[in-house]
Amino acid sequence: MDSRLITPYIESTVQIIRQMTGIEVTELSDPAPGSGELSAYGVTSVITFAGTIKGRLIIDFQPELALQIIKNLMGEENPPLRDRLMLGCIAEINNIIAGDANTLLNNQYGLGLRLAPPMVVTGGKMMLASSKVESVTVFGRTGYGDFKLNIAFQGGLAS
Repeated sequence: MDSRLITPYIESTVQIIRQMTGIEVTELSDPAPGSGELSAYGVTSVITFAGTIKGRLIIDFQPELALQIIKNLMGEENPPLRDRLMLGCIAEINNIIAGDANTLLNNQYGLGLRLAPPMVVTGGKMMLASSKVESVTVFGRTGYGDFKLNIAFQGGLAS
């Protein structure tokens, strides 16, 4: 997949998590081709976007990291992870990250990408599957737990 499409999402993720929550990303893997299946850590937000090309961003957090993000954003000492407002917080993080990256891509390449509302799912042993879409996965680590990004696009940039 074209690195010009994936780099903005990786950079936005690191930057937004740091700016909004004060949590530093300490490690990032290189992007690896996705298999079309993604086993989830437990707190997963999915957002799709469309314009001249279509795509989606999945951000999947280990529950401990999701709780720390919510705690830092909402000021809750022991946030209930399955509370609707708390899960909305995770969805909004994805919305901000995708919006930031899409704005960059729209400004540079005129893709006209528009976001759909994000969705959040929770639970152990979930498997997310997406066919007919080329994707890459990036693994990240923080002092509070791990996360993964799965970035997918149908179509690409004109050369």
